[in-house]
Amino acid sequence: MKKACFIIISALLTFASAQAATYYKWVDENGQTHFSATPPGNSATNGVEEIKGRSSSSSASNSAQASQPQDQSNPEAAEEEKASEEKFQQELAEAEASRKRNCETAKRNKVELTLKNRIKLLQDDGTYRTLSEDEKQHKIRQADEAIDTYCK
Repeated sequence: MKKACFIIISALLTFASAQAATYYKWVDENGQTHFSATPPGNSATNGVEEIKGRSSSSSASNSAQASQPQDQSNPEAAEEEKASEEKFQQELAEAEASRKRNCETAKRNKVELTLKNRIKLLQDDGTYRTLSEDEKQHKIRQADEAIDTYCK
């Protein structure tokens, strides 16, 4: 069972992405504020602002400042902007939770790789293969890199 968990954790660590890295906030040509994990593709935007991923507690305090509507006289625009901000905060919280899971996975992988002499990997054909010492050291370095990335 531990071997199967290790294999699954290794696969998750290998394919995990840094979701909590950077987010973007910009105002389009209609005055609407947008939040996204990717920068806008068109050039008709006003001032793209990069927002680094942070915990939901610190982003909640910034949320009140960022959610001020561009035009106080348009309640529909204010409501849309508020909904956009709420969606952004939810995505940010999900990214933070994912970052924490990836951090814990990386730490567990390093412990397993360090404490065990022989590590077996499940092959595509259903058989197991033992990692060589070089492969094991490479996996330990990958775990260290993942810890550096996700455990900030």
